[in-house]
Amino acid sequence: MNPKENLINYLRTWHDIENVRGNHVVRVNSSAVLYLRYNKNSGVTQSLKGKFWFGVTKSEHEKYFSENLFVACLCGVTEGEIDYVIFPKETFEEFLDKIELRSGQWKFNLLKDFDNRYYLQISNVGKFEVTEFVNYFDFTPLSLKRESIPKVGEIVLKEKRPISPPMEEKLTLIEKVKIYSKVSDKPDEFENLLTEYFNTLGFVAEKIGGSGNTDILVREPYRFIVDAKSTKLDSKGRINFTRIKRHKREHNAKYMVIVSVNFQPAVIKDAEMESACLVTVNFLEDLYTLFERIWFSPFEMERLFSKVGMLTNNDLDFLKNKEKKNIRFKQNLRVLIKNLDFSHRTLGEIKGRIEYYCDDNRIEKMAKEEIQDALEFLQLKYLDIVCEEEENFFLECNQDVAQKKLKVLIGG
Repeated sequence: MNPKENLINYLRTWHDIENVRGNHVVRVNSSAVLYLRYNKNSGVTQSLKGKFWFGVTKSEHEKYFSENLFVACLCGVTEGEIDYVIFPKETFEEFLDKIELRSGQWKFNLLKDFDNRYYLQISNVGKFEVTEFVNYFDFTPLSLKRESIPKVGEIVLKEKRPISPPMEEKLTLIEKVKIYSKVSDKPDEFENLLTEYFNTLGFVAEKIGGSGNTDILVREPYRFIVDAKSTKLDSKGRINFTRIKRHKREHNAKYMVIVSVNFQPAVIKDAEMESACLVTVNFLEDLYTLFERIWFSPFEMERLFSKVGMLTNNDLDFLKNKEKKNIRFKQNLRVLIKNLDFSHRTLGEIKGRIEYYCDDNRIEKMAKEEIQDALEFLQLKYLDIVCEEEENFFLECNQDVAQKKLKVLIGG
């Protein structure tokens, strides 16, 4: 049962519930409309117990606005822990003139700190404490309430919290990149971390920095400059493209890459005009996660950093497809070993055995070319798993040992 259904079943204990639109919109006691949104925790950080993204659709809001509407944000802190932050429409209306409408939705974050306080965060505005709305299940119409509804707290300015050395030692590279992208008074740290990041991905990168120079020069296997833009805000709103273009010429670079937390729409348009590539730290995290799984080369990443405009998750599709092919190839290797033994067999005989095996196990059949590729790989000398004699193939060890050798060498 999903979190929305759990909440609805809980409310049925005390109220009459009518499903209006599945488990997304329900009517409570024929006097209130509850619009439910759910999001999982995007991860614990040094200062936050949870961060949750929500979008309220404008058309849904307008459809029920004339009624006693409540917006319920279900925050999946952990697999078994859900917090309910419920806003009456009167409160939610206070935020609408501050939240930018994107693709028909008002989008915002809810943040939970380690003192279990909740804040509603709005890009380019700030955050407001909304702890009083946690578990606020009073669906009485405003005109009938004996007491006023809770008040939204004042805007909370972001604190600069230094990272202690013991804590920093426990952080991964990408966690430190994300933290220092928000620390605007320590640009050197952000530049150092990005230099390490690109070297980890297989490039030869050097931090240069200093007044009047580029932050990072990636020298090999192709040249591009990286400009590191840390900011305490949620997005970068201004970039001096003229200066960055000058750095590109001075270092004879092919591309110019700008990294920050996020970018405002005007900056994205300027980047497209100036032939610059914009990269968010979230994109770097997604790229790094893929890299750790499939170990692609810097040459394959050139199509990313040569892009004009902002990189999005869709730009990673070609690498995700490569990952799928790698998974398929590993499966083919295992299937092939299961259909070989010490007996000498031709390619045709092996193909027939594999087809029966795939039918019995309800898995996709291997094409002849896939079998040939797998046989060639398993014949490599450092593997010593398959041997060929006069166009006949056989295992050099039993299946159990062959599978163990393969697992050690390619994982999975």
